[in-house]
Amino acid sequence: MNNARGRQFESWIDAGCRLYKMRGIALVEKTPEPFRCLKKDKRGRGIVQFIHHAQPDYKGVLLNGQAIIFEAKSTTKDRIQQGVLTAHQAEMLRAYWRLGAYTAVCVDIQDHYFFVPFEVFDNMKEFFARKYATAEDLKPWAVRFDGAIHFLDNVDGLPRE
Repeated sequence: MNNARGRQFESWIDAGCRLYKMRGIALVEKTPEPFRCLKKDKRGRGIVQFIHHAQPDYKGVLLNGQAIIFEAKSTTKDRIQQGVLTAHQAEMLRAYWRLGAYTAVCVDIQDHYFFVPFEVFDNMKEFFARKYATAEDLKPWAVRFDGAIHFLDNVDGLPRE
C-alpha cells in the first residue's frame, strides 16, 4: 500500500477506534512497529532497524470481553489480493483466531471500506473461487465511513450506533 494512502487509511481507522472507546463499545489501539533507532541526526530524523516481524496492525478488546485483532490493507486497484498479507501476518491472525479472538482484515478498495472476517479473507479460494476479492465480493462486510471507519458495523453482539 502506498505509504501516504496507508497512513490516511489508518488515521480513519484510528478515528473509529476513538469513537468506539468514547462510546464504551471497544478499546482498540494501533500496534507500534518493533524497531530500534541506530542513528539520529540533528533534525531528529533517525535511521531505524526493524527488530522482528511486525505484530498485527490493531489489537484490543470488545465490550463483550472478546479480543479483537486485525490488519489494515488498502489498494487503489479494483481488487484486494489474498497475498497482501504476509505469511507471518496470516499465521498471527490464525493463532489469535484459534484462541477465540475476533480476527479480520480491514480493507480499502478504491475508497470502499470493508471489515472482512479473517476466516473469509484466509479462504478466498473457497469463498470467491479465486485468491482475490473485489468490492462487489466484499459487500456483505461493507462498513460506513464518515471521517471514521466504523469497522465494527457488522460484528455481532455489540451495540449499534
